[in-house]
Amino acid sequence: MKQVLLVALAAVTIWNVSAGFNGSGIGGSTLAAEFIGVAPQAGLIVQKSENDFDTTYSRARAAIEKLNGVRIVNEIDHQKNAEGRGLAMRPARLILFANPNVGTPLMVASPSVAIDLPLRMAVYEEKDGTVALAYVDPAFFASRHALPADLEQIKMLKKGLGSIAAAAVGK
Repeated sequence: MKQVLLVALAAVTIWNVSAGFNGSGIGGSTLAAEFIGVAPQAGLIVQKSENDFDTTYSRARAAIEKLNGVRIVNEIDHQKNAEGRGLAMRPARLILFANPNVGTPLMVASPSVAIDLPLRMAVYEEKDGTVALAYVDPAFFASRHALPADLEQIKMLKKGLGSIAAAAVGK
């Protein structure tokens, strides 16, 4: 009985911390990340854009569409979704995209890869008004799924994601 109680208490504690509960009702994802021993942006590549939000997003989208075999699967406008619920937030959009010729061999090698596919790229506006673009580092992706970092598909992800980001954030 003690073990069940301890496990339940640990689960509630982790849930409260990951939800950002700190007794004041103010959320804090950094607190959750520190609690579980992970840097707040571990595994992410974040690049500041030299462009405004709409230009950065449009360029990222156009760069994705130019890649051979890649298609946009979905786009999520977090700001629009928030506004639909009467909430305010700065611009933030997510583009989900895939190339089955790259993703399928990765999922065959490690089925857990399915949790991270299709690929995602986020464009968002920071508190200070700067625009950023973020995506999962392919090396982190490989490590997370016990794939060799020198696997050809991981190299392709690194090159493709890097080219999208460069096209989106540069002048």
